[in-house]
Amino acid sequence: MKADTQLEGADASRRGAPPVPSYLAVAILATALCCLPAGALAILYATQVNSKVDDGDHAGALAASKLARRWVWVSFGVGLVIFVVEVIVAVFLS
Repeated sequence: MKADTQLEGADASRRGAPPVPSYLAVAILATALCCLPAGALAILYATQVNSKVDDGDHAGALAASKLARRWVWVSFGVGLVIFVVEVIVAVFLS
C-alpha cells in the first residue's frame, strides 16, 4: 500500500509542474556534428532528466536539464570555433 501512496504523490507532483525539457535530440546532434566530449556530457545529463521526473525529483530533473542545455551550447560553441579556425587556416594556406 505504501508504494501506491508514493506513486500517487509522484504523479500529483508531476501534474502541477511544467514539463522539463530533456534536450536529448539536440545533445545527440551536438555530439555528432560539433564536439564529441562536450556532446557526450550533454547526452549524459539529458538522459537523466526523464528518470528523475519519473522518480518525482522535479528539482533534480530541472538541474539535469539545465546542465544538458549548457553542455549542448558548449559543444556548439567549440564546434563553431573549430570550424572558423579551419576556414581561416584554409584561406591563408591556399
